Amino acid sequence: MRTLRASVLARFSARASSTLAFDSTSHLDSLQHTRIQDLRSALFKGGAPSRIWAHYTNILNYFNYDVLPLELHQQVLRQCSPPVRSVRLSDAKRLAQGKRLEHRHLHEGRFQAIISNIRALGCTPSLDDYHFILEHFAAVGYHVGCHQVYQEIIHLGLTPQTKTFGLCLQAIAHRLTLPTFEVFRMRLVSQTRKALDDLMSDMRRFNVPFTTANLDLALRIFKETVDEEGLNKLVKWTYGIDLDNPDCSPLDLLENQTTSSPQPFSTHALNTIIDTLGRFGDISKVVQAFEVLSQPLPQAKQYRFSSFDDEDDFGVPVHVPSPSNHSLPYALPNTTTYSMLLRHISRARHSTLARHYLIQAFKLDRQ
Repeated sequence: MRTLRASVLARFSARASSTLAFDSTSHLDSLQHTRIQDLRSALFKGGAPSRIWAHYTNILNYFNYDVLPLELHQQVLRQCSPPVRSVRLSDAKRLAQGKRLEHRHLHEGRFQAIISNIRALGCTPSLDDYHFILEHFAAVGYHVGCHQVYQEIIHLGLTPQTKTFGLCLQAIAHRLTLPTFEVFRMRLVSQTRKALDDLMSDMRRFNVPFTTANLDLALRIFKETVDEEGLNKLVKWTYGIDLDNPDCSPLDLLENQTTSSPQPFSTHALNTIIDTLGRFGDISKVVQAFEVLSQPLPQAKQYRFSSFDDEDDFGVPVHVPSPSNHSLPYALPNTTTYSMLLRHISRARHSTLARHYLIQAFKLDRQ
């Protein structure tokens, strides 16, 4: 009798345990499904970033990251922070109120967590995922964060594009315009110089040409950091202009060593070069650049003539290579050009030059 009772109790206990286990599993599955549906609904409705992030973290706190597909992680990434425009406006308001900026992004931790979860799935974040983060970092001038994201892009074997470099340049240029304590200014300039130099080297390595917008950003950075050597390299590479000898084509261009054709030279580019050289304080170089780059120069081959130098001392003809057909770039100056030119000349106290260009500007204005 006792044996029968024990057997019945054992069967009942086993049945109850299996029922409880089934109910527990069913409850967890139901809870997981409900929370994922809540997240999908919030994403679909375009809910507040904080609410979307709360739904996301609630799932991860109870379940593993792999219960969510890659697409959901990517959607959360793009909606866990306010739009870039709102971030810019928020920083502008803080500056107007005299408040100090952090020079970091408020939701950097969220971005890092989502990217880590994507990589933990065994997936590689897309270049668009990283571009989204770079856009946010660039909006607040977080150049250090942009550099770290860029390094991760390279580490994962992704190929950076024009947009990738442009966003990194935006971050550097924006950071240089933000208030900085004077004691930290030199360190900031040093960091940005190195960052720009690394970006330009990689643009050459990946054969990514400068767009007009990216070139303008790079020129602004060189102007703010007073990097004359870097400016010379950039102008030589992009425009085919050697600022040390602006009336001669660079040797590497003549030898066809450049991989892409020079960018079209514009009045805006002329103004930027004049203003940047003026900040360097080399007035002779400013005047030289203005005189050469603001008007077309005659082709050297028009003035080439034959002489007895075409033969050596023994009467053997010597081959003299013809000058290159490469035309030197130029752009017509405008009022801004003369304004910048006169400002830098006046600061250097060159009254004769200032008078000369002032008269020239008046004459051109009357035409």
